Amino acid sequence: LHKEYRRQRQMCIRDRLSEFISRYPESKYVPHAKQRMIYLRNLLAEHEIYVADFYMKRGAYLAAIGRAKYVIENLPNTPQTPFALSILVEAYEILEYEELRKTSLEILNANYPNFDFQGNESVKERSWANILTLGLIGKEDIKRPNAETP
Repeated sequence: LHKEYRRQRQMCIRDRLSEFISRYPESKYVPHAKQRMIYLRNLLAEHEIYVADFYMKRGAYLAAIGRAKYVIENLPNTPQTPFALSILVEAYEILEYEELRKTSLEILNANYPNFDFQGNESVKERSWANILTLGLIGKEDIKRPNAETP
């Protein structure tokens, strides 16, 4: 229930921002709305990778695969995409799905040749405020959209 609610809410926010952009393309708020969409997408992707890593640490590999696939399929081109692919590679290796591991690794190497497996900030220790707000509080290094008005 919680998972479905979160996805519905995400779709609702995305739809509203997209509708605003399409209805008022000349509005001075369109650049901010676009920034906000990217920011929210990146936060959601980071949270999904955090949860996938949690599942990996607890041996729930199929759940981790599901979270990683969700990022790849529904939140593509976010900074977390290579981490999602690396989770697939690791989980498929543990589950001995050699063909899927090989395919995921090829995609990862082809698209992110300089990928650093140790550089995933979303799986580092987080405060409770950061976890409960899906990263909105307690993460100062994420650039927030500018609230400038022309």
